[in-house]
Amino acid sequence: MKIYLVRHGETEYNRKKLLMGQKDIPLNEKGVKQAEKLAKYMKNKVLTAIYSSDLSRAFKTAEIIAEEVDLPVIRVQEFKEHSLGNLDGTEWTEEMEIMTREEFEVWMYDEGAEDMDEFYNRVWKKFLEIVENHPKDENLLLVMHGGCTRVIIKQILNATEDLFASLSQYNACINIIKYNEKRVRFKFIIEKINECHHLEEHMTHS
Repeated sequence: MKIYLVRHGETEYNRKKLLMGQKDIPLNEKGVKQAEKLAKYMKNKVLTAIYSSDLSRAFKTAEIIAEEVDLPVIRVQEFKEHSLGNLDGTEWTEEMEIMTREEFEVWMYDEGAEDMDEFYNRVWKKFLEIVENHPKDENLLLVMHGGCTRVIIKQILNATEDLFASLSQYNACINIIKYNEKRVRFKFIIEKINECHHLEEHMTHS
């Protein structure tokens, strides 16, 4: 099985470097063009199913791809982005940049953020459920958010918390994962991370 793990296209919040969390922010014009580039890339990948976060920036990205490959999009609430509570919609500041991870977590929890362990668990559990419920000769497309893609990559690599913050995931990037249920170890193999060559001039580094 091959799994294409995709981040949504650009929004105005991405462009302005605002924290979105679970605010339902739509794609901007550039984001739509990025999704169209994704659709062309995915056209010949012989996809068998498309799953997407139900937030509009991800779902619209998935719909644009789905129209190209003639598949429905299945909404997945568990693939919503991590919520930062009252910090959703605020600017990423220099003050945040210099905080330690522990300091930032205390601050975000004080602002009503979703528990990180609960976030990791809901994304990873649903990812495994989807993968394990499909025949192993199928190719899946999962469209979601930067935080969610980082969770999945982190879990596959059994990596430390630091990977979550240090892993780049550009708008409309592609991560490619192979799954082989017959393996005793290393059932998931990551082939590509943050692949953006399909975007050319429509890249967004945020």
